[in-house]
Amino acid sequence: MHKSEAKGCKIITTRWIDTNKGDDVTPDHRSRMVGREIKTDNRLDLFAATPPLETIKVLVSHCANGQNRRKPLRMAVIDIKRAYFYAPAARPVYVRLPEEDQEPGDEGKCGKLRVSMYGTRDAAMHWAAEYGETLKRAGLIQGKTSACLFFHKEKNVTIMVHGDDFVVRLAEFFVKLNECSNRGSRRSGNHFLIGQTPVHFVGRDRHPVK
Repeated sequence: MHKSEAKGCKIITTRWIDTNKGDDVTPDHRSRMVGREIKTDNRLDLFAATPPLETIKVLVSHCANGQNRRKPLRMAVIDIKRAYFYAPAARPVYVRLPEEDQEPGDEGKCGKLRVSMYGTRDAAMHWAAEYGETLKRAGLIQGKTSACLFFHKEKNVTIMVHGDDFVVRLAEFFVKLNECSNRGSRRSGNHFLIGQTPVHFVGRDRHPVK
């Protein structure tokens, strides 16, 4: 669309971020275009909750104490790929097209977001609203003291969300969850936390409970 259609709204600059998720031996290069919306005011309504550290400790403790059951408890860590792109944009956001992506005829044009973009101020808030409504439609109850906690009483499933990481404490329901996550492209991997390999979560390596 032409920049004149932005109707006085600020056009946010963008850039490509290149990272190597692997190492020098087995590189895994990723690229992501992000917005550069600078904070110029103190808006308290742009808020996305994060769970307290005690939550993961409680989940691990419950799981470790449930290993002698007929159906032992398990934990899985699920990382959602490109999480913010699943949250629709809730306001008019216009972005400048990167120079390396412009084609002949794109002069004077900009883009209007349909989904939330990394680097915009309200992206995390919209993602939290999106996964919250999705989990509640699936029958889970959202926590009152922490909006990042969800519980399904009948299936005995507890979910803690930290950004795009889902920590799930569950029993026989794991098979259905795994099959469901394998059918889509949103999941980038899940790992058992109890009695299996360590996982990286909240900036630290979480080792199995033995």
